[in-house]
Amino acid sequence: MTSTAKEMTSEELQVLLNSCQSVKSDLNLIVISLRRRQLSGAHQCAKATIEILRNLLGRYNFSSADHMMKVVRAVGRELIAAAPSELTIGNLVRRVLFLIREEHAGQVKEFGAGVVQVFPTKRDRSGSNMSNGDASAAAAAANNVLAQSLAGSGSDQAHSQSSAAPLESILDQLNIQSSSSINAEDFTRYYAGLKGNVIGAINELYNEIDNVAVICQRAQEHIHTGELILTYGYSRIVEQFLKAAGAKRKFQLVVAESNPGLDGHKLAQSLSKVPSIGVTLIPDSNIYALMARVNKVILSPNAVTADGGAICPSGMLMVCIAAKELSVPVVCVTGAFTLTPLFAHNQSSVLNQLLSPADALPYNANINVNNVEVNHPAFDYVPPDLISLYVTNDGNQLPSYVFRQLSEYYHPQDYYIL
Repeated sequence: MTSTAKEMTSEELQVLLNSCQSVKSDLNLIVISLRRRQLSGAHQCAKATIEILRNLLGRYNFSSADHMMKVVRAVGRELIAAAPSELTIGNLVRRVLFLIREEHAGQVKEFGAGVVQVFPTKRDRSGSNMSNGDASAAAAAANNVLAQSLAGSGSDQAHSQSSAAPLESILDQLNIQSSSSINAEDFTRYYAGLKGNVIGAINELYNEIDNVAVICQRAQEHIHTGELILTYGYSRIVEQFLKAAGAKRKFQLVVAESNPGLDGHKLAQSLSKVPSIGVTLIPDSNIYALMARVNKVILSPNAVTADGGAICPSGMLMVCIAAKELSVPVVCVTGAFTLTPLFAHNQSSVLNQLLSPADALPYNANINVNNVEVNHPAFDYVPPDLISLYVTNDGNQLPSYVFRQLSEYYHPQDYYIL
């Protein structure tokens, strides 16, 4: 349920932050770091977002859950505007909003809200709300319709004519008499234990982000002795995943260097210290030539879209196309916080982002620059049909099942924060 009052503006947020300069300075520092790309990557942005929201909720006193959600959304808009390409920022803001709703529902269940809830329809569950008086009126209307339907069935003939859809008539009557949905919770109510419960839930979420042990425990299910594994570039979670597999499995690893950033060198150097992993570093041009010998491709996306696709660092689409051509399974290892309720076709600011061309072609190169145009995209979109499996905190998920996971992490009314 979203409050009918208008959202908190940026000016109102600044007035609120002026009462606590430490939180304001921390928020400004994160915004500047995001704009300068000093703070980037799914994991680092997720941790920074959770930390600033936890400090914000801990320092201020809120009059209600509605007030709390307005402030979180306002801060979320500031962070997202600073770095639209970092989708995990919006994901964590939505998760915190979901936790506030969840903890508020627990307070309502424990202490009561005084609201009658009857027959919520599909439209009711989707998000609009009804006042306490409207809910009571709708409940009375349901009883009247039910009584009329029972009273009108005195004879067998009347019963045979009216028994076709008694429940349908009740629901239709409810829909006619209630122009807005039934509200089982009032977010404007104050509950003393709400703030502490929300911060406790946020602490658990922070530990979930920083803990990849749950994912690494499944490494030995996917990597077996004697296999040849291929990965691309560097990823912290892929590094930990492969090290966990190397603890009890002996296998060969091919690392594509990920030109022009050459992040694969860092991963190859780190995993070369594991005795059970034989590491081979190759240029990107050799990926297709070696793909026929590869048993499995292990990658880590920056974000997982609602349709099961993945937004990955530039170059991974090439790897996935080669794997699909040669029937090699692609396993994406990622945390649940990278799952976004948005679709790739709405992410033009992400997929159209370009990095400095100097990484690919130095400015002092001995060429005629007037005839050369260098595009250095930051991200690729990998369609779901090129991905075999996702390994997350919640287990192994098929790309087609990702959409069902959204209801466990986000509320539908929080999908679009901006």
